[in-house]
Amino acid sequence: MGEDDPQAQVHREAAGMLLALRAVAGDRGLACRLRSCTLLVRGDCMAALAALRKGSSRSATLQRTAIQFAQLCARLDMSAPLLLHFPGEQLVGGTAGGRGS
Repeated sequence: MGEDDPQAQVHREAAGMLLALRAVAGDRGLACRLRSCTLLVRGDCMAALAALRKGSSRSATLQRTAIQFAQLCARLDMSAPLLLHFPGEQLVGGTAGGRGS
């Protein structure tokens, strides 16, 4: 799987979402305030969002990432994450409610 391969992008995006959640979990002050909160994830890779939402039967790597993501959400005692798709242009341009809005 080359770096430009669409499947590689899916794996990178899903891994990035997991890493972001791990970073939040590593901040003890923030992690303790997440109890019963809903994590909002906005991304432009529908396949990565779908894999985190329901797992992946086609890719063992994506399935492991999805399981780790779900387990970490459960360990943090968070509500089910809300995984939303926004086209890349909206995320970069700021029309998805980011800093540029």
